[in-house]
Amino acid sequence: MRIRFVFIIQAMAMALMATGARAQDPSTDNAAALAALATNCGTHLSAAYAHDDGEAAKTYICGDKKNSVYWTADMDIDCDGDVTAACSEKTDPWFQVGTAFGSHVEADKVPYYVIPNNFNLGNNGIGGGQIAAIIYKGKVTYAVLADTGPPGIIGEASYATAKILGIPENPETGGTDGPVIYIVFTGAANRGAITSAGHDDVLTKGKALAEQFIKDNGGPTALARAPEATPGLRSVGRSLQVEGPGAWSLWVRDTKGRLVTTFTGKGPALQSLAHLDAGVYHMELVSGFRTRTASIALY
Repeated sequence: MRIRFVFIIQAMAMALMATGARAQDPSTDNAAALAALATNCGTHLSAAYAHDDGEAAKTYICGDKKNSVYWTADMDIDCDGDVTAACSEKTDPWFQVGTAFGSHVEADKVPYYVIPNNFNLGNNGIGGGQIAAIIYKGKVTYAVLADTGPPGIIGEASYATAKILGIPENPETGGTDGPVIYIVFTGAANRGAITSAGHDDVLTKGKALAEQFIKDNGGPTALARAPEATPGLRSVGRSLQVEGPGAWSLWVRDTKGRLVTTFTGKGPALQSLAHLDAGVYHMELVSGFRTRTASIALY
């Protein structure tokens, strides 16, 4: 099992955003819990898809979580829609005017994602504007469905989506091999406007849908915002690097508060967490007179 890490500082309090202020985008809020739930696909709603032409088909659209479908893939850059300075035949050899949903969509301004055109959207509660959480390297943004792609390929989102997540957005040379997690919140009520002006509303609604998804599927809720790096802790492959010169102790508990493992040491040390199952764990690191608490997602 490949294990990746997302750290979440457990803040005692969080400042409220000013009324009308745009939500942080991308955010780390609940990214770990979302990623941990979108694993171990139990129900395949599709045939297997490849990530790129010529590759083996190995990715399924999964349907074993309530009110959602999800998959993990790469991200190719979709620039289709209206002609702009960033998206045109001059910048994108595969550029097409227009998208499957919406009108006058500008891919460099509208965060959207793509679903293969042979997936039965209607039977799975999906339509144009369907809101999805898209997670990459511990960060999450929310985007709408605006286009469909080739029947055998999965893993694509707009120039704007890639840029928000820090993925190279050039339509010809950009993208990432991932892993990128796509969680689509199904149902007609869970759709947003396919416009750049509507993105703030998509962010607000998407965050609420993400929290409901976590609650509905038994994940840990109310996880605080994570920084780019957790002070004193760093992931290295399948291990956890504890940093600092002095003696330290580390307690790791599951989401029910049960102690699952402990470590003690002095100075920098590499501790393996490969023996733990996929899921979210809460940690307490004590070094000197300082205590740090964090959460870690293994998936």
